[in-house]
Amino acid sequence: MFNNPNTGANINDRYLNFEEVTNFMEERIIVIGYVTKEMILNDGVIFFQISKEEVKNKDYDRVDKMFILLQATKKHGRNRILMHFDYDDDPREIYEINEINLYISRIYEKYPFLFYYLVTSERQFMPFMLSLMGVKIVEKNTHTTRVEPIDFEKAKEVRNTIAQNILDYCKKLDDLEGAKTLLSNIFADN
Repeated sequence: MFNNPNTGANINDRYLNFEEVTNFMEERIIVIGYVTKEMILNDGVIFFQISKEEVKNKDYDRVDKMFILLQATKKHGRNRILMHFDYDDDPREIYEINEINLYISRIYEKYPFLFYYLVTSERQFMPFMLSLMGVKIVEKNTHTTRVEPIDFEKAKEVRNTIAQNILDYCKKLDDLEGAKTLLSNIFADN
């Protein structure tokens, strides 16, 4: 099961819970347009919203431009992107929405180092990981959702590939401390 009560985030090597992350407005940059190099070089989380239209139209223009900048700024973007899909009127989790799963899968195919840049809050990385794995709902109530992989071997492969991609990218950036921090935060209790 992928059900972890710890919903914290590590931002700039400070351990914060998810509510603290989403509440520090003065340190958060909300992006509905394009991410800029200046945004990445400033401290704080970049809240990157992807619209339904972008998902339905398979429009990756803003995502592509963001990842070009993230790659150019290297370590500055680590653990900084909080990606949000504008499906607030849909009560399902993102991993329950097939078109989002396909969108995330395409992002990950293009940018296998995706998880290097995502905020390591469980509420950020876990839905992305579950989207890539393919899961079924085992139990759902108002407080929790428990899921299981549809294919346990695929889930294991996805998890291992994410870890290896983070490690490879950190080596490329000479950021082994980043690898240690990211991998311990992402896979600590799973």
